[in-house]
Amino acid sequence: MTLVFTTLSASVDGYVSGRGARAGNAVVSGRNTYEHAGRWGGDSMVAGAPLFVVSRDPIPDAAPGQPIVTDGIESAIAQAKDVAEKAGRTSRSLPAPPQPKP
Repeated sequence: MTLVFTTLSASVDGYVSGRGARAGNAVVSGRNTYEHAGRWGGDSMVAGAPLFVVSRDPIPDAAPGQPIVTDGIESAIAQAKDVAEKAGRTSRSLPAPPQPKP
């Protein structure tokens, strides 16, 4: 099982930053975060990293290098992982959390 978590923080003035983000990783973003962040000026929350945007609807005016994924978060994560690995970047899954005892 792969865990997905966010490392974003937002200040009261709405500035969004990648807390603890490292250059070279692929990024997956939801549509609302993407829009509220001003589409990261056509780049990504991690400068130069591929950005995959999960959306129910296509975004015709999305910047090049910002693929819009309309078939779910699982697909976006798979695509981001594939691109990162093909570029020689590492990806890893966190171990599954311990299950509660019955």
